[in-house]
Amino acid sequence: FFKRIFGDKSACPPYLEQVSHGIISKCHGLPLALISIASLLAGKSRMKEQWEQVYNSIGFAFSHQGIRDILLLSYYDLPINLKTCLLYLNVFPEDYKIDREELIWRWIAEGFISEVKGQTLDQIADNYFNDLVNRSMIQPFDIKYDGRADACKLHDMVLDLIISLSTQENFTTIMEGQQYKCSSNKIRRLSVHSKYLEDEVMQEIMTNCSQVRSISFYELQDQEISLLSTLNSLRVLAFNNSHHLGNKSIKYLGRFFQLTYLSIASRGITDLPEQIGGLQNLLTLDIRGSSVEKLPSTIGCLKNLVRLLVNEAVKLPNEVGDLQALQQLSFAGNY
Repeated sequence: FFKRIFGDKSACPPYLEQVSHGIISKCHGLPLALISIASLLAGKSRMKEQWEQVYNSIGFAFSHQGIRDILLLSYYDLPINLKTCLLYLNVFPEDYKIDREELIWRWIAEGFISEVKGQTLDQIADNYFNDLVNRSMIQPFDIKYDGRADACKLHDMVLDLIISLSTQENFTTIMEGQQYKCSSNKIRRLSVHSKYLEDEVMQEIMTNCSQVRSISFYELQDQEISLLSTLNSLRVLAFNNSHHLGNKSIKYLGRFFQLTYLSIASRGITDLPEQIGGLQNLLTLDIRGSSVEKLPSTIGCLKNLVRLLVNEAVKLPNEVGDLQALQQLSFAGNY
């Protein structure tokens, strides 16, 4: 607790010792509670009154509800931009290892990152990621020699909390089995964690999806879907490990004019439509998990594309040289 706040176990000022031991006592030695409160206090001044406020705000973390109250206190202490970024993490399934780069560029695509003079959007988003790690709201994974984490996970209780908050605010709609919870009849962000969806369920979802901004599929199998051509507000589209989805699933891709992030991890998808060149707002195109072997020449029309992530066997047309904003091109073979 003291090391997390002060950097040294013996560095606690005498005037904070009593209130510190009171806070520790309320945490009952539970690691998640201790780390969450310590991370909260590390970002505050060392005024005794502020620490006493924190002490009076938390109940005893002996119960599930007690820990939830401590996490809720940490959540409400977040700046508004970090609240939004944290809530977004519930689009990923439980125990999912979330890739840092994927998360950062999805935040950017959703419009969560505010511009700061002298910094690029991905640098700002990177700082958001680090801030959430430092506050112990997300758990770092795949930590490199320089201390940088290439991925993160959510503690089960943190995930439960943000699912609850997200449902209340109609921030994200999660589809599990054949059921989903939505606090209104308008879905803003949809994440499908089901392996199969009945036709009438899919039709019901799509009826409520006219204003959807984000759709993510995880391990959807054994069926073809055809996204409606009327999803004019769609900014993020991700097919993750949905290997039975075929080309029909991206039939209307060229009509999603606001799309900024597209990820395709489905071996059943073998071709990108020529109309993809019309996606003038696209920043990220990731087809590493698909069976696409050749990119259409219209790819050169994507003037704002920053990241093109493909398999090493994918043939690139000469028009790739027209991508003026391109910063990252992965696993490109020479042809």
